[in-house]
Amino acid sequence: MPLTRLLSIIWLSTLLIACGGGGSLEKESGTVGGDTGGTGGDVVEQAIQVELDFEDRIVTADNPLEVVATVTGSDGQPVVRQEVSFTTTLGSFIPATGSALTNSSGVATIELSAGSVEGAGTIVASYEDATSKLGFYTAGDEPQSNDSTANIDIKILQNCPDSWLNIDRDSIELDPSDCSQNSNLLGQQAIVYAKITKPGSNTPASNVLVQATTTLGILLPESLTAKTDAFGVAILNLLPGSSSGVGQVELTAQGGVASALFEINAVQVNVNLSAGIATGDVLSAGSTTIITAQIVDGSNNLFTTPLEVQFTSACAEESTPRATIDSVVTSIGGTASATYKADGCNGIDTITATVVTGGNVATKTININVAAAQTGSIAFMGVTNQVLAIKGAGGQTLTENSELTFKLLDINGNPVGQKQIDFALSQNPGGALLDSAFQFTNNEGLVTVNVRSGRAAGVLSVIASHQVEAGDTSQNNVISIVSNDITITTGVPDQDSFTLAVQTFNTESLNEAGVTTDLTVFAADHFNNFVPDNTAIYIASEGGAVGTIDDQQFTPLLLCRTIDGVCKAQWRSQNPIPYHYSIYKNSVADKCDRFFGQAAPCTLGIRESQLDTNGNLLTYLDSSGNPISLADAPSNAPIDYPLGGRVSLLAYSVGEESFNDVSANGEFDQNEFDSTLQDLPEAFIDFNENGIFDGNLPAPANPVNSNGGEDEWYVERSGALNNGQFDSGDGIYNGLLCSDEALAANACTRETVNVRDRSELVMSGSTPYIRAVTALDDCSLSDGIRLEASDMAGMCDINLIDISNSTPYSAISVTIFFSDIHNNPLPAGTTVTVTADNGVLRGLTDYTVVNTAQQVPISVSVNITKEAEPNDVDSGFLYIEFVTPGGVKTQYTVMSILDEPKV
Repeated sequence: MPLTRLLSIIWLSTLLIACGGGGSLEKESGTVGGDTGGTGGDVVEQAIQVELDFEDRIVTADNPLEVVATVTGSDGQPVVRQEVSFTTTLGSFIPATGSALTNSSGVATIELSAGSVEGAGTIVASYEDATSKLGFYTAGDEPQSNDSTANIDIKILQNCPDSWLNIDRDSIELDPSDCSQNSNLLGQQAIVYAKITKPGSNTPASNVLVQATTTLGILLPESLTAKTDAFGVAILNLLPGSSSGVGQVELTAQGGVASALFEINAVQVNVNLSAGIATGDVLSAGSTTIITAQIVDGSNNLFTTPLEVQFTSACAEESTPRATIDSVVTSIGGTASATYKADGCNGIDTITATVVTGGNVATKTININVAAAQTGSIAFMGVTNQVLAIKGAGGQTLTENSELTFKLLDINGNPVGQKQIDFALSQNPGGALLDSAFQFTNNEGLVTVNVRSGRAAGVLSVIASHQVEAGDTSQNNVISIVSNDITITTGVPDQDSFTLAVQTFNTESLNEAGVTTDLTVFAADHFNNFVPDNTAIYIASEGGAVGTIDDQQFTPLLLCRTIDGVCKAQWRSQNPIPYHYSIYKNSVADKCDRFFGQAAPCTLGIRESQLDTNGNLLTYLDSSGNPISLADAPSNAPIDYPLGGRVSLLAYSVGEESFNDVSANGEFDQNEFDSTLQDLPEAFIDFNENGIFDGNLPAPANPVNSNGGEDEWYVERSGALNNGQFDSGDGIYNGLLCSDEALAANACTRETVNVRDRSELVMSGSTPYIRAVTALDDCSLSDGIRLEASDMAGMCDINLIDISNSTPYSAISVTIFFSDIHNNPLPAGTTVTVTADNGVLRGLTDYTVVNTAQQVPISVSVNITKEAEPNDVDSGFLYIEFVTPGGVKTQYTVMSILDEPKV
């Protein structure tokens, strides 16, 4: 019958008995219906009743039990918001206080968890003196708390029945009494038996991981772990191993630890060894065979307890093994077999089998005769240096010798030792040589030879050969291989293979610090091979600063080192700005012919000239200061130094001069040098770009008279020209490729020089200056046009054109020159736009300033014509607009354009 009904009957029976004077669930409750302090009120006995209810089922960890207690008074009304206490003999309550408040229906609810002990228990609910109790059953399968540990019963068992191997352990429990409990191991294995139970109970702990360790012998499985079955039992195998004595095995499971002592005693065994080939047979090279060890006791019976057998082979134990064999095998039924393979071993190889049990050692050896494999090939294994310096030029970046390694292999690909390898050079430029004509291979089949460079550059390789034995008819009589090429070179750059490249020549940096551009130096040797990595290259700058910008500390600013023949650095704008200051009077306002009263570019560059007081050109001057005509100016008027905002760069490195290798022998011979073109002066930085070293000139009294080169400096050369003064050259070849004959004839030296390259960049300003010209010989014309003399022959400055029918002009071509304040190009990337609001405009109306460091202004040309049909506009202007990469926008009105209006 339902528990609720059963409890009601029990409660009713108890109540009836109570009325007869027995135990009662009733309790006096005080007075009802009268004044508490008066007399005459009726005293009423109130019976409190507690009814306990929950589902009739097993409580589990995954499905806790909801326990409900209903409290009512004698009038049948619920007792509201009162504490009900709960107790239990198994499991635990949530909350742990074991109490709950009744709600408006008099119901108090609490949850019972399964706990960690399985069995039947009792729940009691109490309110004041009234109680109610009910029984339940719990699985006790909750995980244990951290402070609880499992119980472990450990036994060392021997002679267990074979049926243990096949029994369904989750259905039938292993019974340790089936075995003998004996911890003395005499050459046989034992079983470590463990029974795991839950903390504080005899309930088996199933599916629990057991971990094991031992101080002696060998535990199996190798993982040293086992899992308990449904009965909480785990087993492991304990083998005697190679040592005797007393040991201890220790097991841990769910925090529990248990151990047991055991003793291993020595047992006498012997080993018989045999091979899978018949006695006297020869094992083919590269083949395999089976080596079998039988373990027997003193009576020559197979010793069936599993033991470890160690196999070794003389060839397998070499530093580079020439055979392989299974190293450790566990015997089964007294037999252990290992696989042996000859991997290059030949002749007699001795194989040893060793068994250790309880401290006793038994060994046995057997000899295998292995046939030698036929020689198959030679392999080139590598070279330490593939680029060598010519003899006498070795140093930090290149050496003069290289070691090559070859390997002799049989037809199975195994190394062949103790064989002769012969060596030869494919060619020997400049007397390159080998340090040995032959060598013998080692046990690994390896052999090395060194090659040394000669006096000449070139390419060579090494030929390695092996003479096959006369009895070997499987192949040609000689096998050989050629190594990779080895290059012999100077290891230093030569002059005509050295290049300095600038990413952007004209940066917007005249008035902006921190603008950068990349500098790249390309370097190759006389044979146009990349110079070695880490070759040092120095870069110097007249203005701004140069270095390697890598956000790293301690970077050498003037030095970069090559990778793949290239080194990279950066130039950055900052002070000093060469000849930018007003004291030099070298702006376009100071040096150039005016454009209708306005400062304008010098179309031929800033040249020696004479201006009137209004800044208009009077005449150009030659190098002697004499007046010359406009027509002669481009060729006879020298540059008027110093030029402002121009930065000279010098890159240099230790190298050699170039020559014409007419004989193509990789060396310099007499009559292969052009002293006019190839003889190098000492390297210098050319501030004024005139190609002449001016650093020995005195400083001018007036900066205006500076030629821009007084502060130039040079790099002193080593050798005979290291004399403290600038030298222009010695007229002969200087370099590492100087041949012995040319050296003896004093036609060359083996000294190095500083190879170099120069470049120029411009610190361009953002403000443009313009000049508009048209091609006319007579600049005095005034009919429909406004002209003035310009600064170049055949051109006139123009700022007005009338193309109406009343003038001689129906069209005109105009060229607009533009530059920055120092007559330098505007910044690269500056956009130039030409527009007109009268007439028809054609030509180069949109232009972007190119990457250039030229000394003359850039120009665009347009053509202005009248409209095909007159319109309402009879006057307008020609405009030019500049926008620099930095966003500076400037617009000029170039000239006026007039025509007749529409009638």
